[in-house]
Amino acid sequence: MSNASAPERFYAWWRAHTTKWGAGAFFFLFAIPALSGLIGRLTKQSAWLNDWNAVVCGGLRAAARQPFFGAESLCTDFRAAPFVYPGWVARAAAPLVEALGVTGADLAYAALLAPAMAFLFWLGFLRALPNADWRDRMPVLALITGSAAACGNISYPLHALIALAALTLPRGRLFFIAAVAAACAVKPFFATFLVLLLLEQRPLWRRLLDGAWSGALCIGVAAFAIYADPEYAAWSATVNATVLEQLEQSVGFFGWWRFFGAPAAPIPMFAAYALYAAALILAALAIAKHLDWRARLAFGLGLAALLNPRLMDYDLFLLAPAPVLAAAALRAHWPAASALLWGGVFFTCVGALVLNAADQVPLGLHLGTLLLALIVLCAGIGAMRPRASTSSPEGLTSRDEEVTHA
Repeated sequence: MSNASAPERFYAWWRAHTTKWGAGAFFFLFAIPALSGLIGRLTKQSAWLNDWNAVVCGGLRAAARQPFFGAESLCTDFRAAPFVYPGWVARAAAPLVEALGVTGADLAYAALLAPAMAFLFWLGFLRALPNADWRDRMPVLALITGSAAACGNISYPLHALIALAALTLPRGRLFFIAAVAAACAVKPFFATFLVLLLLEQRPLWRRLLDGAWSGALCIGVAAFAIYADPEYAAWSATVNATVLEQLEQSVGFFGWWRFFGAPAAPIPMFAAYALYAAALILAALAIAKHLDWRARLAFGLGLAALLNPRLMDYDLFLLAPAPVLAAAALRAHWPAASALLWGGVFFTCVGALVLNAADQVPLGLHLGTLLLALIVLCAGIGAMRPRASTSSPEGLTSRDEEVTHA
């Protein structure tokens, strides 16, 4: 270790001090934003499941044949965010709310939400991964806030469905593509999860072909769900007022664009996003060559979050594996760069902690996700460096290769 670089020595220090009590102390440190936010909601009696209650409110209004879009349709007897989903979601929720009532619907949803969030937390932060165990992913906990955990957004069960389907990818793709298409009927930007198809260990032309037809399917499903709905005009007005005019609330590319004062014109923003997405995908393709199939799945789920241009704080549970595995991909052939990039993840998350403590949570989240995306881009450039050995990625066995090429 005497010839090791400073980043390598710091990484060695981290590994040595995150065992037993040390691991628990650091876990608590990085979980402070989530824990303090949840405790604050309990003590201040703030709203819980307010994002889910938007669906409940929409269901109540739809059952009563009343408008469920716009400020005038907000439910005043319980706290609910504005309803911004396609109209079919409100109509689908109406029978559930009529049968169970508001409290019953909340309890039924909580019974679905709790295991979904636990599954996402396990997958993003605890699941065993080669060269990127839970201790290395732990710092990204600093980006999870209490409000994101308590809002009950329907992204959680949708993410869980997609992630569960992703675990079946080595055996087939139809379940995964169907899960993404179903999620796109609610939130079209979930199509970014199709990037997992591009990271598989198959000939590139087959990955591109599957990505193209599944992308067209998701676009078609989303377009039908939105534009064929009889409430389209009201939905469009609501989305323009509460989503597109407040893009800075996002912590993805559109949020960075608005938050840091870039021109508000949509054409430059979308053009810049296309360049960003292309660069991130090219970097991911280079990184994936250094990962086994299990790591590729975890990396792809995190990458999909970074590709989501309207990434929100409740979409971050699967983010951690992307930058950490990107850094780990370089460990075998460029250990100094690997340690440097992991150090970038660590200090990015420490910065988010500091900004959270200084009551600058939006700045911490925007800078945090932006810097983690840049770390993935840098890792992609490093992954293009020639390796001394052409052996299979660490942990990839002949059986793995057989399964992933099936």
